[in-house]
Amino acid sequence: MTLKDKPITDPGDDSALTPEIRAIMGVYSIFTQIQSAIEAIEAEDGMTDPARRLLIRLDRPYRMGELARITRLLPSTVTAQVDVLEGLELVERQRDPTDRRAWVLSLTSKGETLREELVHKAGQLFHEVTGFDEAETKAFAALTDKARKHIIDTILDGSPSC
Repeated sequence: MTLKDKPITDPGDDSALTPEIRAIMGVYSIFTQIQSAIEAIEAEDGMTDPARRLLIRLDRPYRMGELARITRLLPSTVTAQVDVLEGLELVERQRDPTDRRAWVLSLTSKGETLREELVHKAGQLFHEVTGFDEAETKAFAALTDKARKHIIDTILDGSPSC
C-alpha cells in the first residue's frame, strides 16, 4: 500500500474500539506508510535503511559499540554499514583517545550535509503521512519518547508481562 491507496476502514468508524487498539492501529499505519516510503527512497539513493539510520543518528560523534546499542543493531551490522558509509566518504573512524581499543565515528562535512537533507526529508515525510501540525508532532514525539523510555527501562530487560 502506498500513500495514495485508500484504507479499507475509516478511523471514524472505529469508535467502538478501545483507545489502546486504536493507538496500536494508528502507530502501525504510520509505521507501514513511512516504511514503504523509505523503501522507495532506498531504491533511489542505494543506501540501506540501517546505513541511513546510522547517518541520522550521528548528531554527534559516537563510539561504535554505543551506536550499536542505541540503534539496536548488531555490532557486526554497524561495522558493515560504517564500511559502506566510510566508502561514500560520509563518516570517518578515529581511535577513542580515552580507550585506544575503541573507535569513534563522526560525520564528514559531506556526511553532515547529507544528514541534514535526510532529517529534513524525514520531517516532510512524517508530516505528509500523519497530517500533524507542529504542535501535534511535538505532543506525539513526547508520548513516543515516554513509550520508548518505558520499553528501554522495563521491557528490554525482560519479557513483557502479557
